[in-house]
Amino acid sequence: MLLGLELFERAGFTGALRWLHVLFGIAWIGLLYYFNFVQVPAFAEFTPEARNEAIAKLASRALWWFRWAALGTAIFGILITGATEDYYKDFFKRANGVSILLGMIIALTMLYNVWMVIWPNQRIVIANAVNVMNGGAPDPNAAGAGRRAFLASRMNTIFSIPMLWFMVGTAHFYTGDTFGFDLSAGKVVYGPELTARGFTDDPEGLEPIRVELIRIVEQSVVDGVRDAEALAHIVRRTVGRWVDKTYRRRPMLMPMVIEV
Repeated sequence: MLLGLELFERAGFTGALRWLHVLFGIAWIGLLYYFNFVQVPAFAEFTPEARNEAIAKLASRALWWFRWAALGTAIFGILITGATEDYYKDFFKRANGVSILLGMIIALTMLYNVWMVIWPNQRIVIANAVNVMNGGAPDPNAAGAGRRAFLASRMNTIFSIPMLWFMVGTAHFYTGDTFGFDLSAGKVVYGPELTARGFTDDPEGLEPIRVELIRIVEQSVVDGVRDAEALAHIVRRTVGRWVDKTYRRRPMLMPMVIEV
């Protein structure tokens, strides 16, 4: 309890939003995988009577949590960007900003599928199951609706893999390096801005490699290296060797060199 209060005091309102974002995200993606890897194969083996009862009593409840968990994940994620100071500062110039943006686009596409494709079609399937259980005639549109919901759910399952990579990887799996470079003068005029996740939380611990990067990059330009992609390769190689030697880790590296 005391540890939880300490963490809240350190992270504040933004930390609470992140916790809720992760909690709702776990519920959303967990149910997505449940539907695709557990429920769909199991329902295929049920008798029609058992399947209708399961749809009416089980699937309908799971879908309620599923769609609201999806919406909650998106809402808390958007609130994080508003509550975090300078969140969008140089957003499209930072590797982690671009990574998060890609994750956002995929996640919002998945959210659209949940509310505009999966849920409307599943409502038809659930209504048909309840109607048949009560002695009514089957709805001829139910099979097609179920197929459309199934395909959208499969699509979301595929989308979830890169979405989780960009969302989780941004904070934990890579080191992002951003340079502002004046090629005509051969000098670093901005940065390098180093962001490390997963192997160190101490910004001062990165100071040695920051100084070394400035020296190596400026020397590379003197030696005739002028292409930003080639400079980024030099940065990636230099940082990778340093992290491996210092921390015995091999993180993903995403350097960004900006010509100014």
